[in-house]
Amino acid sequence: MKTIISALFLVTVTGCASMYEDRSMPAASATPTIPRIDINNVHDVKRSVTIKRDDFKKTTTYISPEIGHDGTSTFLRSWKNDKEADARYQIYVTTVYDDEWRFYDTAYDSNGNRLDVVVIDRDVLKGGCSQYGCAHTEDVAFNVKKEYLEKNIQSGITFKLNGRTVKAEIIQSIPGSFIEGFLSAAAPVATTTTAEIAPLEAKKAD
Repeated sequence: MKTIISALFLVTVTGCASMYEDRSMPAASATPTIPRIDINNVHDVKRSVTIKRDDFKKTTTYISPEIGHDGTSTFLRSWKNDKEADARYQIYVTTVYDDEWRFYDTAYDSNGNRLDVVVIDRDVLKGGCSQYGCAHTEDVAFNVKKEYLEKNIQSGITFKLNGRTVKAEIIQSIPGSFIEGFLSAAAPVATTTTAEIAPLEAKKAD
């Protein structure tokens, strides 16, 4: 069962684009890359950032490679529409598990800052059910500002994502060099972010 879930997890992560839609960023550009890189090497991270341009929506999107373990994958993304003054930034988290629903909706970083959580998608993993139960997937994102990412280049970001059940806790770290590499690649769209991100299909967490 776990082997099947592990295999399907890769499909789920690369398919997270279909779970997100925003007027400023095409859903397809949410798909992260999965290269074998040194996440602590600024240059490795920079060259592994995926850049996509939608000439119809006039949007440029930057997506980092993934950091992941124990069924959870995290990546950074930024996008900007030509008609908007500011770029937007998110920390995006996808998790797959094979027990009861966890309903992830609250997150804090290691400095005690509450992160702005947007619930992107919750679903039963396709083909992930058996006589023992079903596997579930949840996608959430944290709306952050460029200044927040820059401030944590030296220390990195460690966050804890919580849900509504006992097992619902994810702790993950993003190295400062990873953040620096991403921002180096996203520099063409890196402007002060002041606008709230409001995905059309996302529900703001309470």
